[in-house]
Amino acid sequence: MDIGLKQRLDLLEKTKQINGDTVKALENFIKVVEDRLNIKITEENGSMLVTHIALTISRIEKGEEIAALDDSLLKELKSSSNYEIIPSLIEELEKELDINIPESEYGYIGLHLGILENNN
Repeated sequence: MDIGLKQRLDLLEKTKQINGDTVKALENFIKVVEDRLNIKITEENGSMLVTHIALTISRIEKGEEIAALDDSLLKELKSSSNYEIIPSLIEELEKELDINIPESEYGYIGLHLGILENNN
C-alpha cells in the first residue's frame, strides 16, 4: 500500500474517526480495486476515495443518514463500464465490517473510481 494512504488511514484511526477494523477493510478494499482495475492507488490519486469511504463507514456505524446522489447522475453512472464492479466491491466491505452500505453510496464510489480510471 502507498505510504501516504497508509498514513492517512493511520491519522483517521488516531483521531478516532475510524477504527482498526475499518483500516483493515479499507486496506483490503484498496488492494482489490487495484487488482480489478489495474490501477495503482496512491495518496495523490486516491486520497478522496479512501477518505470518503472511511467517513461513510463511520457515519453508518454511528447511525447517521447518508445523502443520496442526484438521480440523473446516478443513472449516468450506472451506464458506465466500471459501475458493474461497484456492488461486489461494496459487498466485500459490508461483509468484512458487518454493515449495510446504502445503494445511494454506490454512485459516490463510482464517481471516485471513474476519476481514478480517467487519471490513470
